[in-house]
Order: sequence, then structure tokens, then C-alpha cells
Amino acid sequence: MLDILSKLLGGQARVKLMRLFIMNPSEAYDAQMASARAKVGISQARRELSFLSNLGFIKKKVFVKIETSKNGKVKRKRTQGFLLNMDFQYIEELRAIIVGSRLIDHDDVTARFKRAGNVKLLAVAGVFTNERESRLDALIVMDKPNQAKIEKVIKNFEAEIGKELVYAFFPTDEFLYRLNMYDKLVWDMFDYPHELLVDKSGFSTQLQRKS
Repeated sequence: MLDILSKLLGGQARVKLMRLFIMNPSEAYDAQMASARAKVGISQARRELSFLSNLGFIKKKVFVKIETSKNGKVKRKRTQGFLLNMDFQYIEELRAIIVGSRLIDHDDVTARFKRAGNVKLLAVAGVFTNERESRLDALIVMDKPNQAKIEKVIKNFEAEIGKELVYAFFPTDEFLYRLNMYDKLVWDMFDYPHELLVDKSGFSTQLQRKS
């Protein structure tokens, strides 16, 4: 989906930045923040933000930026950034194109998590299925989950989708314990609309029996 949109709308960087603003309509970003969130080079981010501003898709906004230094000191400063222009003539049409359909192909979602480890169960909801009221966007179960690798996959998804994801991952034994204890976090995923992308250990059968 991202590849097609990139060709239609002028490149991946532009699509990722447009998604960032559409998915967070009340948030202002300067070039540095937008670059970090969308994983776009700072110089390219500046060019695209200038283009989108001149187009009228985003508008200039002075806001208070909060920064934390390496020693933990918090600093607030007024800075010039950009905010989604809700009065842009084609905002609803662009919203429908950019975020109104499945954001990332589920085969791609599965492949990326599998590169992070031996996935026993992978369930998605929320932004992955256009279920905006879901408590979790993804639930991952692995024998030995590697937190750093999983977080890297999540950060890449967040950059493409334009929104922070809510997710949970568990070792297999902890997941089984939570399942048997009717843990609310786990059951909130399965009691509401979701899609099961991986189920190597037949967890879905246990879920059906307990529901």
C-alpha cells in the first residue's frame, strides 16, 4: 500500500509525513520532530514540510516544545512548527486515501515480526484493522521475545502509519498463565474484533474453549 501511495503522492517521505499529521490532527511538529517520528531525513523532512505548507495541507503553528537533556533536565521552549490544516479543500479525500484503508498488508506485518523471533501467536487489531476503539494494536507471543528487535519493528510501523502503537508481547509461558487467569489485557484483544495472523501452537482453540 505504501509503495502505491508513494508513486501517486510523490514519494514515501511525503506519504509518511502526511499520515503523521492526519493521524495526529491536534499535534504540532517542527521539522526535527516530524523527521524523527516519520523516520525521514531532516533535510528531506524540511523540503516536504515546506511543500505541504505551500500546498495548504498543513499550516504554521507556534507551540511549546518539550525537550529532555541527557542529564534528565526538562526544557520548554516556543518553536515554529506545523499543524494539520483541517480547512484544506481535499482533507477528507486525502484522509480516505491515506488512512481509510488497510495501512499495511498483513502478510508484511507477519513477515516483519517473524524476523524478530520465533512467533507463536500474532494478533492485530486497532490501526491494523481499522478498529479505532481497540485497546491493543498488536499482541505478540514468542518463546524468547527479544524486546529490542520487537521495538524496532514497532518503531518502523509507527513511522509508516504515523501513529504510536499500543502493543504487548509475552513469552509463551507467561501468555498461557495470563490466558488461564483471564487477564484483562489479553482478553480485551480477543473479546473484540481482531485478526489472528499467526497461531503455531493452537492457542485459538484454547481461546474458543474459554470464551
